[in-house]
Amino acid sequence: RRYPTRCSSERLSYVHTDPQAGEEPIVKVLLKDVSAFRLRFFANGMWRDSWNDTTRLPEGIEVSLVVADVGEVSRLFFVTTGEQA
Repeated sequence: RRYPTRCSSERLSYVHTDPQAGEEPIVKVLLKDVSAFRLRFFANGMWRDSWNDTTRLPEGIEVSLVVADVGEVSRLFFVTTGEQA
């Protein structure tokens, strides 16, 4: 999914592991001027734009961002269960 406006990538964390009702997160900006964000999922030798299988994880995930003054940045993540590690 692509969004027409520029956004930022943020990390939200909480003081408590299990946040209290109404507790505001600590916000840290990781990346500014992000104009696009896309996820793709790899399984059975094919890339897919969505993942709806609730019984297993994909074999890999691609995260792609379009960032001002940088262009498109993509990272691939290998996904494994405890048995495969």
